[in-house]
Amino acid sequence: MSETTSTAKRRGGLVCKCGNRKSFYSVVCNECKAQRPPVVDKTFFLDGVFCRLIPLTRGEYALVDALDYDSLMDYKWYAKWSKPMNSYYASTVVKTPSGKWKHLSMHRLILGITAAELEGDHINGDTLNNTRRNLRPASGPQNQANCKVRTDNTSGYRGVCWHVRFGKWHAKISVNGKRIHLGYFATAQEAALARDAAARERFGEFARLNFPKE
Repeated sequence: MSETTSTAKRRGGLVCKCGNRKSFYSVVCNECKAQRPPVVDKTFFLDGVFCRLIPLTRGEYALVDALDYDSLMDYKWYAKWSKPMNSYYASTVVKTPSGKWKHLSMHRLILGITAAELEGDHINGDTLNNTRRNLRPASGPQNQANCKVRTDNTSGYRGVCWHVRFGKWHAKISVNGKRIHLGYFATAQEAALARDAAARERFGEFARLNFPKE
């Protein structure tokens, strides 16, 4: 339990002997492929809540509230990779009343979401943190508004890219699938601030900001 607790408090994961920081939910170092000791299967206290870790495939774990642990363990969970999100989700396969099988995400099950038009949003962007305080129902646009920076982003800021023709930084935002132009700026930071202002106005609490403390 000592390792699990110390890992949880750091939130950023363990530091491997090779110097690389491992994921809190992974048992394998991405750099040297070394394994750390297995996570102890016990309840631990994190940010004022009793939590448990549910093992997935690929050496990953999902973090859940201890109160949800027993009911979730009635299912067999696996780590489902999402290329657009560049992260894993906890998922299982269930049989529908019609006899067909379908994939079911752990966060949707915890939130009790059945409507196709609703999604489950991970508030802090950690898709394997399925504690209730980190989950909320959201529409598709709201969920997209809280997505992390894409892996192919070259500016380091959400909604900002370099415009070759004008030689400036271009700020933009997408709302309901429609891209809205916000202007051209001398610096990437100015463009990012303009994008943040637009995101606050359009998405409110769901807006993932480049400068959350501004």
